[in-house]
Amino acid sequence: MVTQSKPPLIVAFCLVSLLCASPTVLAHRMLITPVEDDAVYVGYDDGSPSVGAGVALYDAKGEEIISGITDEQGLFHFDADHSPVRVVSNDGMGHRAEWESNSGGTAEQLPRWVGGLLGVGVFLFTAAIFYYINTLKKTNEKACE
Repeated sequence: MVTQSKPPLIVAFCLVSLLCASPTVLAHRMLITPVEDDAVYVGYDDGSPSVGAGVALYDAKGEEIISGITDEQGLFHFDADHSPVRVVSNDGMGHRAEWESNSGGTAEQLPRWVGGLLGVGVFLFTAAIFYYINTLKKTNEKACE
């Protein structure tokens, strides 16, 4: 009888080791929120403002109306007669956000823990399917012997 190696077990061990050994990641996403008719707030989901982020306002045709940078509070002020349809911000460090007025404001997004839980659930579901298929193959091989 030939012993078979356990590649799934080795892969699982490597993944768990990698997750345990990885350093903490301090990532956050950038958000744009209109605060007045003549200002938008640009900040991160941890509540901190995005200071010095580039902001561009666009009209309904997609043409840039005005651009500039945020102040120390993460605010970008503009003339109230500029009614932007779309606002884009980029902090130069890899964070970019967009806001569109026809979307009804800032889109509600799932909290990160819900997204993480869904990701783990999909991974476990996929692993369960492969485990079930592997068990069926082994059962069929034993029945054929």
